Amino acid sequence: MDAADPVIRQEQQMCIFLRCKGMYVGQNNGGPPDEFAGDTTCWWCLKTSSAIGPDEDWVHKTACTPDRPCYRGRGNPS
Repeated sequence: MDAADPVIRQEQQMCIFLRCKGMYVGQNNGGPPDEFAGDTTCWWCLKTSSAIGPDEDWVHKTACTPDRPCYRGRGNPS
């Protein structure tokens, strides 16, 4: 396992509805969220347009994972 593996796994686990400002501005348009986001990034859910997800819990790159009922991955977008 190399140092990049945890980043790849995290990026794959994040919900497709999770967003941060860095996804829309900057030099790396279209790249994975971890390329844009530092520890102080403000995240929001596209389904609720807020920092609270449809399951009434906070959204964050480490929180929006398959464990949540509202999670949608790239393989199950519906």
